[in-house]
Amino acid sequence: MLVIPTGANTLYHIAGVMASNVVVGVMDMASALMEVSGVERGRALSALQILAETSVRNAVSLGTENALTGPVQRGDLNTVLATLPNSTSP
Repeated sequence: MLVIPTGANTLYHIAGVMASNVVVGVMDMASALMEVSGVERGRALSALQILAETSVRNAVSLGTENALTGPVQRGDLNTVLATLPNSTSP
């Protein structure tokens, strides 16, 4: 049983929204990007589901910092910046 300390209900609610609705919004944006690149929206969501579920499992089992992957985890700033619009490498 999870006990929420007195006065922490708002933060508890925000945390729940972030773990549910924000994830849905991110999946929507990611699938929209894939759709623009030519992947049908439903197929994009199915492909992204694997990544999302693995990320959540890793966050729970390894901790959030250890669950990061790819250029962010490696500290590869140039690769991260290259994927952002209107960005320049340092």
